[in-house]
Amino acid sequence: MKKIIPILIFLLFITSCGILPKKELPNEMPEDFNFIHVYGIGGNSINTIDETFSKEMGANEDHITIDFVFSKEEKEEIYQKIKAMGIQNYPDNISEGEASFGIPMQEYLYVICDGKEYKTCYGGFTLDVERSQRHEDFEELSSLIVSIIYRDEKVKSLPKSKGEYE
Repeated sequence: MKKIIPILIFLLFITSCGILPKKELPNEMPEDFNFIHVYGIGGNSINTIDETFSKEMGANEDHITIDFVFSKEEKEEIYQKIKAMGIQNYPDNISEGEASFGIPMQEYLYVICDGKEYKTCYGGFTLDVERSQRHEDFEELSSLIVSIIYRDEKVKSLPKSKGEYE
């Protein structure tokens, strides 16, 4: 009995600290899958809950927001990338960092999936030499989402942003 108590205490500790990996996401995209992704210097965003895309137009300029809906196939591709990343095991903040020229970058991902909510943010394209697989996966996901958005004719027809905000 004396040997079991320390083992139970250890198991309680690691489960309460979130050290054990969380349950994997379902193979098939759940009906409730949605996300908000905020990226770039000025805070461009895609919101599948509200079905909108917002584009930063420049310093001291308003965002332009339009209706935007991913196709089922596009959303499925994004879901499979998020599933492969293991978003359920990500910390709330992957890293803190500054981009070139000291411009703070922050990318944010909020996911609703299978009745649960997941969120993480990433310091952006940092100057850090050491990069984790999480950094790489997050950047790949962001690139995938942005490339799909900018294939859309409505998005292509938006005015160009001023300065570094495109």
